[in-house]
Amino acid sequence: MSLSGAIIGAVTFLLFILICVLKRSLSFVPQLLFAAGIFLAMFSTYMLFGFTTVPYFLLAIRRFSAGFLIFASSLYLPKKAGKVPVLYPTSAATIVATILAFISPFCTTVAAHAAVCMTYIVLAFACVIVVFAFTLRDIYKNKPLGLRLTTVIIGVSTVMALFATHPIPFTMLSPAFWLYFVELCVTLVLGLREFITAERHNRYLTANLEQEVSRQTQSLQDVIAERDNILLYVSHDMKKTVSSMGDALTDLRQELSAPEAVEKVDRLLQKTADLKKDFADLGKYNKQNYVAEQSEEVNVSRIVQSVTDDLRPDCEANGIVLTVTVPETLNVYAKKVALESVIFNLVMNAIEHSFCSHLSVIAAKRKGFCRLDVIDDGQGVNTDKNVFAPFVSGSSSEGNSGLGLFLAKNAIETMHGQLTYERKSDLTIFTATLPLS
Repeated sequence: MSLSGAIIGAVTFLLFILICVLKRSLSFVPQLLFAAGIFLAMFSTYMLFGFTTVPYFLLAIRRFSAGFLIFASSLYLPKKAGKVPVLYPTSAATIVATILAFISPFCTTVAAHAAVCMTYIVLAFACVIVVFAFTLRDIYKNKPLGLRLTTVIIGVSTVMALFATHPIPFTMLSPAFWLYFVELCVTLVLGLREFITAERHNRYLTANLEQEVSRQTQSLQDVIAERDNILLYVSHDMKKTVSSMGDALTDLRQELSAPEAVEKVDRLLQKTADLKKDFADLGKYNKQNYVAEQSEEVNVSRIVQSVTDDLRPDCEANGIVLTVTVPETLNVYAKKVALESVIFNLVMNAIEHSFCSHLSVIAAKRKGFCRLDVIDDGQGVNTDKNVFAPFVSGSSSEGNSGLGLFLAKNAIETMHGQLTYERKSDLTIFTATLPLS
């Protein structure tokens, strides 16, 4: 019968190893240790019934298994009860008791044997009391016991094994033997029940995953729609208000003659013009929705040529020499409309605000990415702040606000790229990097 119990214990041990590997979880480790401990107890008992040349070692293994089972039970304890640590001290005590139980058969004197046995019995009994106390606390708090039911049987059977006077307490006539056998069956049944319950829960989550994703997607779409409504109001209605203010200031300027008053009105007109541009940028951003645009394979060389061809008359009108250096074909993985807008904003920003005489647009292939540079020899960005922050501009106009670079950087980042700025050798350099297709 001990051999049958050992076989069942081994099978249960292997089963829980398989469950832990499949679930990639340590939740079933206590059950795995229970099965291992019972296997050791049953197998060592079976070997002691027959002829053996290592009886003391087998007796040590059997006593070791009792402490091992208490250690497995202690793993259910909480780490702390209030501010008092529980798990680690109790586990440490069970480990000490297990080691003493293992070495007890090898003691050479009666006094040493008695001292070692008394010490490990006291430690084991104290740990069992702690485990029982917290199990009863959970019952009082109406917490589901689940797999912790095995700790009750483990505690009773271990105490019986520790204090049994029978020479071999795991024989068929021993209550401890049958308690261990019942505990093994309970561990197997409850472990499989927990595994099946977890699998059903996972299947339910998988089956409802599509519905949950659909609900979350709808929520995101509602948030984006709300944002679009706000942007529409800001970019359209507020732009109309600012335009009316600009018209009124223009009429007022014509009636003024004092130089100081004219200068103040001119500054206000500049500010309203900047605000109109910001609102236009917001409207464009809201209309094109760069975040929602899908990335695709695009020829950045063709886009650069198209944008610079459109802006070349503006360069000529401002006395700027425009140079474009791109390979014949340079494919990147990007959003076409967003990339066109970024290049347009960077080049137009140089034309309108840098007061440059030479402007270069260079696209080149680097290791793993495309580098796009917009370089001018103008005055640079006249600010110590982050040029990509919203409402920051390099214009010399006092209080001037800007959104173009902020929106350009956000658009590049939605394409998994980066947009940077540096001032080097009297040159202003904006660099965009994009992944190659």
